[in-house]
Amino acid sequence: MIFEWVNLGFNLQDGHDTAFYVVHGVLIAVNVILGLVLGVLGVRGLLASAALTKSATGIKERKDISM
Repeated sequence: MIFEWVNLGFNLQDGHDTAFYVVHGVLIAVNVILGLVLGVLGVRGLLASAALTKSATGIKERKDISM
């Protein structure tokens, strides 16, 4: 993936038509959005899995009641 970004950087320096930059801008935006969506889904899945494991094993959160 790093190679792709470096290669894109070199390609953008060549002075292509505007359509080239628009298409690659859209591709970059879609790539970043998909990465964020998958990251959020992954974090939610991990949190749900941890909560499910706690409830299945009977582990309860300890409430600290200090007066």
